[in-house]
Amino acid sequence: MPKTIVFVSCGKTKAPEARTARFLGTFPQFSYASSCADQISSQWFVLSKKYGVVHSEEIIASYEKILIKIHETEKKSLRS
Repeated sequence: MPKTIVFVSCGKTKAPEARTARFLGTFPQFSYASSCADQISSQWFVLSKKYGVVHSEEIIASYEKILIKIHETEKKSLRS
């Protein structure tokens, strides 16, 4: 049976301290997406502008970048 991989995009509003990626985003849409991801798959990932693809249980520090404002050169580096 194929595995389902879920990605949730991290947004602008984040907790001020380091947390697991699943709890770093503090805005309602992120919380909702994380909850949906939990229902779809036991293994899911957060798309982070600073850290790239991060497992939902990995602890990461807060930061001020958001994916929407990525420059084209940064997009290329995330793809490789």
